[in-house]
Amino acid sequence: MEGRAPMPYRDRDHETCASRVVQLAQKEIELMTGKFVALDVGNCCISVSNDECLRRLGLESIGQVPQDFLQTCAMLECGMISTRDWLCEFRKATGERFSERELVDAWNSIIGEEIPGMAEALKEITSKGTRVIFLSDTSEMHIKYAILKMSLAVYVSGAVYSYEVGARKPSEKIFRAFEEKYARPILYADDKPENIAAASALGWNAHLFRDSHGFMEAFRAVEG
Repeated sequence: MEGRAPMPYRDRDHETCASRVVQLAQKEIELMTGKFVALDVGNCCISVSNDECLRRLGLESIGQVPQDFLQTCAMLECGMISTRDWLCEFRKATGERFSERELVDAWNSIIGEEIPGMAEALKEITSKGTRVIFLSDTSEMHIKYAILKMSLAVYVSGAVYSYEVGARKPSEKIFRAFEEKYARPILYADDKPENIAAASALGWNAHLFRDSHGFMEAFRAVEG
């Protein structure tokens, strides 16, 4: 019984390569023609607060944190210092009183719980064919920890983070980075008025986040 002759390796490699090119082209078309919602993470998807971190460090207010270390934290979120070097500075700023593990746990305690209703909101948004993309000021360590705590993360298909871009909101640079990687979103939600103002100045449809109900109202208004 004669069977089909096996395809030469070279032909199979060519076919695989061609298939991959088609897949990439389809993905590019999807990115160019798709609809996006840009969504901040902190206090939009998951609560954030310094209170527990300060308590663990034996501090009563953020005002007791050395200004130079706060600047170092800003550098971390802009990708200007490695996590390892930042931890060294953290130990110095706290007088070498804590272990590295204690400092990491204290830092991650800033991340709280998922915002009520947001998982259901993102499920509805993505069911309508709109992609949800994170646009957030964060560090690599914080976002990894936050994603582990968010059930809604399964509905998010991309991200633009400050530590990757090298700038934090409300810098124009991070908004332009989003447009270059994806497109101008049909809706952008953030809990900080200064970020909403900056996005609006660039022509973005921006919504000041208060809760999941208001967020969905804003989405339905633009989604039509």
